[in-house]
Amino acid sequence: MLSLFSGIAANPKLAAKGTRWLARKAWNARTELVQSGFRARKLSFFIHNFMDAQKLDRDRCHGCVFMTMTPDGPVSMCVHNAKRDDFILRPLKVKTQDGEKIWNPLTGQLASTEAEAAAGKVRPAPKKGRAKESLQTSEST
Repeated sequence: MLSLFSGIAANPKLAAKGTRWLARKAWNARTELVQSGFRARKLSFFIHNFMDAQKLDRDRCHGCVFMTMTPDGPVSMCVHNAKRDDFILRPLKVKTQDGEKIWNPLTGQLASTEAEAAAGKVRPAPKKGRAKESLQTSEST
């Protein structure tokens, strides 16, 4: 606690900014606070230092408690972040009026089979900034 108070004393502008933030949060939660009798039953703050995707440590990943659920079961968030595209761009089975289909997030299209979904044409990402300018310049010439 001493280090917290010494940090606040050393940074009064930061303390004022934090107080304003906390006041806004309390004001937004005023109804819930009154209903609970101004008792917070659960309040969680956490900071997590993710591992570099190229230097994952198997033992740390296996022992990590910060996980997310995937179709393959729970996975460490460090592993999930390192292999994010493998998880979020995987074709998914969805139920439709016509039966079960496969939705490919890269194309946005529904297909009847996984092979058909994987063969779909990927839409190019929209260009931004300099890439967009150079594309427009090359198209106009």
